[in-house]
Amino acid sequence: MKRFVSILAILLIVASILVVRPSISDAAVKHPVAYEATHHHHRCKYVREGHNRRVVLCGFEKQYAFRILPKKFKGYRRAREYWCLNDVIMRESAWNKYADNPYSGAYGIPQALPGYKMATDNPVGSDWVDDSRVQLWWMVRMYIPDVYGTPCNAWGHEQQYGWYVITAS
Repeated sequence: MKRFVSILAILLIVASILVVRPSISDAAVKHPVAYEATHHHHRCKYVREGHNRRVVLCGFEKQYAFRILPKKFKGYRRAREYWCLNDVIMRESAWNKYADNPYSGAYGIPQALPGYKMATDNPVGSDWVDDSRVQLWWMVRMYIPDVYGTPCNAWGHEQQYGWYVITAS
């Protein structure tokens, strides 16, 4: 009997882990107006890009990153480049502007190495420690275009090598 109870408990734990809940984007795509009205506390923005392509951006940093993508990316390409950028950021820092790698010294959302270079010639400001706008501008408008050309190229490099930021003084 104890073995049966143990197995049952394990099955219940596994089942609770496997329960699939609709993601934010699923709910927003099916009912965007209702989603925004009921999930305003997430500060989400519903954006239509291209033909029937939808992007849901929750939080200031994600909205700002999408907004500052170069204008040459239009429609579906813009959404695709945003998701590549998101993938890089999720792997590097999970959108944490205070992410600090104790082994390499990389810092912030872009995991810049060294962190202070995000303030160099940055038109948004110089507070690279606390200002996510400074970090994202450096990543989206300065570093990725100069080194990789596009966020999707940076994501390809990240997937292949496990990193995308080159150390510079």
